[in-house]
Amino acid sequence: MKKQLQQLGEVSNMILDLKLADLQTVAQQIGALQAENHKVRQDQERRAHELGQTEAPDLAQYAGQDERWNAWVQTKIKARNIELAKLSAEREDRMAAARTAMGRAEVIKSLLRKNQS
Repeated sequence: MKKQLQQLGEVSNMILDLKLADLQTVAQQIGALQAENHKVRQDQERRAHELGQTEAPDLAQYAGQDERWNAWVQTKIKARNIELAKLSAEREDRMAAARTAMGRAEVIKSLLRKNQS
């Protein structure tokens, strides 16, 4: 019985490690998308600041390129936000799976301790 519990404990620990790795992967993807959105917003702020600081005519602004760029930025941010929402839901699912795996691993550890006593 003890040998079987030890093997079950090893398997449950491997499953827990796998679930935590899955969770970390999603968290990294979320972080990358958030960083991309942050960078683009900073670029927008920098551009607005530059336009406010200069008195010389800005050709990109006169040609309408700023409006096109801002529209493109908003489209990209919306697309990333949709992806972030999907990843957040996936993160919740993976977090629940990791919690379940952790609970199982803890129960097996508890049984092993009781069995050793």
